[in-house]
Amino acid sequence: MQILKVTLKQHTPLIHFQYSEEGATLRASEVKPRLDKFLIARLRKRHSDWLSKWKKGETEALNYKLRIQTDEADKLRVKIPSSRNRDGKFEAQFPMVLANMDGKEREEDLKNFSCYKKVTLIFIAEDQALLDQIDTYIDSFLAVTNFGNRQSKGFGSFFRDGKRKSDFEKALFMFYDCVYCKTFSFDLRDYESVKKAFRSLDLAYKRIKSGVGREDSLLHIYGKEHGIEWEKEAIRNKLAGRDVPHKARYLRAILGTTNSVSLPEIHKIITIQSELNSNNGEEIVQRFRSPITFKFFDGTVYALPEDGVKDIMGKKFTFTLKEENSKTGLGSMDLTVPQIDFYNFLEEAFDNLGWTYKELK
Repeated sequence: MQILKVTLKQHTPLIHFQYSEEGATLRASEVKPRLDKFLIARLRKRHSDWLSKWKKGETEALNYKLRIQTDEADKLRVKIPSSRNRDGKFEAQFPMVLANMDGKEREEDLKNFSCYKKVTLIFIAEDQALLDQIDTYIDSFLAVTNFGNRQSKGFGSFFRDGKRKSDFEKALFMFYDCVYCKTFSFDLRDYESVKKAFRSLDLAYKRIKSGVGREDSLLHIYGKEHGIEWEKEAIRNKLAGRDVPHKARYLRAILGTTNSVSLPEIHKIITIQSELNSNNGEEIVQRFRSPITFKFFDGTVYALPEDGVKDIMGKKFTFTLKEENSKTGLGSMDLTVPQIDFYNFLEEAFDNLGWTYKELK
């Protein structure tokens, strides 16, 4: 058997459900299927003759084993502080971390951080040529992939140890001609500095999607400039018994869908359901997560747009208004997701935020 070892540097905390256990870090059950999918997509184009040899039968898995190794001496004792809320449940609050919001009966059921200075991936295969391909593509895979909970928000960022920023950006070049980036300097060993960085990122993302305080959302501003009113205005009109604006669309779906919206100040809740497939009765859109992934390398965060936004455009969703804690309906309305130039919107949004436009060469 042949062995390839790749040592990774951890750049941001990994949100882990077993954070307190020894060796709780990246899981082979998450890394390998995603790496296999990434590799197969590339090998199919360049080494299709070898691919059948490297795959496990008719499956979409490659014929190697992956072990993940850590040294407890490298573990960083960075943890979200927990406390009890008014209901006596345990909470651990941190910017952009949603898993603990409702509280847990037991403190050990909270999700928390797993941080190591270094993590080693150990690949084991019979064919050295397969390991050579893994070694070739692993940097590109890691450059656009985060792991664990809330990965699109920058958590769980790793890259090969010993690499420079220029190496990371070279790996990004496989996918992007240009990106937006910003410096959020922090020390992974220092909880408060990590929290400050993610608070800043959280604020930037809220300015894009929902707005902050009386400051309007950059997405809403973009919509209005292009003759689109967003769903919030439609909801206000529906609750007030007024007609829904004919230009109203489910605009925020461009940056990810949700199943419901709570309006606690007026004791209302809004459920949001995609139109149904006529063949099986299931929702056409099961879930659409944010098409922007934030990737950290040292103190720089990169905003990486993902494909698939066009798939959500034009889809219809039903908004049903209800009394809070009741099944009583207060009416419903259908809104479609608008057609917009997604990349033009990102350009305007990140320019407004003062992020750096960077061409990758």
